[in-house]
Amino acid sequence: MKISISIILVLMMFLCKAEIPEKALSLEDVIFLANNSINYQILQQKKLYLEKSKDEKFYYYFPKLMMTSTLPEIINYHVLTDSSYITKGITAGVNITQNLFYNSVLTAGLYGSEVLEEPETSYKYLSLALSTEIHYKMKFNKEYSSIKRSLEIEQLELESAIIDYQYMVVQKYYDLYRVISEHEIESRGYNLSLKHYNEGVSKYKAGIIPEVEMLDLELYLQKKELSLNRSKNTLSYFKEEFTRFIKYPNDYDIRLKYDNKEVLKHNVDLLKDLDGMFRSNPEFLRYRNEILNNEDALGEVYRTKSIKGQLSMSYFMDGSNNAYDLNYDNDNSKTVFSLGLSIPLFDGGDLGNSIDIAKLNLKISKEKLKDVQIELENLFRSKVRNLELNYENLEITKKGFNLSEKIYNISQNRFENGLITSKDFIQNQIDYISNKQDMINSEIDYILSVYEYKKFIGIRLF
Repeated sequence: MKISISIILVLMMFLCKAEIPEKALSLEDVIFLANNSINYQILQQKKLYLEKSKDEKFYYYFPKLMMTSTLPEIINYHVLTDSSYITKGITAGVNITQNLFYNSVLTAGLYGSEVLEEPETSYKYLSLALSTEIHYKMKFNKEYSSIKRSLEIEQLELESAIIDYQYMVVQKYYDLYRVISEHEIESRGYNLSLKHYNEGVSKYKAGIIPEVEMLDLELYLQKKELSLNRSKNTLSYFKEEFTRFIKYPNDYDIRLKYDNKEVLKHNVDLLKDLDGMFRSNPEFLRYRNEILNNEDALGEVYRTKSIKGQLSMSYFMDGSNNAYDLNYDNDNSKTVFSLGLSIPLFDGGDLGNSIDIAKLNLKISKEKLKDVQIELENLFRSKVRNLELNYENLEITKKGFNLSEKIYNISQNRFENGLITSKDFIQNQIDYISNKQDMINSEIDYILSVYEYKKFIGIRLF
């Protein structure tokens, strides 16, 4: 029973392997293989990690809780008796820090200690403090904004990497199909040339055509054979590169299935696409964030070197309890509110120089962003125009192919009836094959230009 099962499994594996080469891969099949590749999975895992990092604001403003515990030796010193002694005790506490807006910080602590030696005594104290700085150019949540900017750039760069990978998948598929179609056309051209040559030899032997015409057919056949061998070499290279990219078995003869449905014109929404291009471009975002960072740097100059205020409020309560006297309980509490003002009187011109440098950096970053914006707008217009030109070229090549097909059919009939020479017929054949390849190339060029346009404005291709 085990032997028969093993034989069945081996036969199934062999049959599955035999069926794979028979399947022509469509673009959807290639996309499926690419989506399951290790490279694409790594990019997706990084994307999920950064998606979780979007909650950075939650973590930044979420209270930080810390617990501490020590077992110290406390050195006690009495001034009146000029003596000291060591007691052993334990101290434990909980500290909470809360980040607030305008870079304010709220801290709270609850601590307690216990003297382990007689007389046993316990201490407890509670502290609560709020502090913030008041200065010119202060911002609502500067620290979190800096974290958010870095995260946005990382997310955009990763999204761009994913879209670039998707475009590479599509591009390799159509590049291989282009080479396959060129090879098929070369094969067809060679077979037709061989047929005409054999017919020419028969006619030459029958004295219907002169020797020079037969030699012309032989020379053309040799050229087509050379061209066919070159296309075979190119096809072999592209197949190897394609199978390596999508991790397809090298021992399978890969074939592609092309969707011959009509290529429709892509509709462009200029304002929406232009806005999407700016939002999804990492370079533009990087320069925009550079402006914001330089604005923060200018604010930091004012914070550290100009007039500033310090506002703080704290509440403190402490108490002790003697373990041998249960009636003894002493608690003290106090609230402190303070407002400070720091005014620099003389700094040797350091404040002015620092402000000038910070303003200059801000001005430079704004000029950089303006240059990048103009460059991207020009590139956007070029992409849109390229779409239009490729579509116009597609329409023209379609008309050229339809016309050459009619001419070829007419010339074939006339050649068979002896109304035109083989040289004229071969020229019509060359025009027909050339126009067919031009039409295929123009279709692929337009399709790839649509994908490239989507990539440029930050839209996923699949």
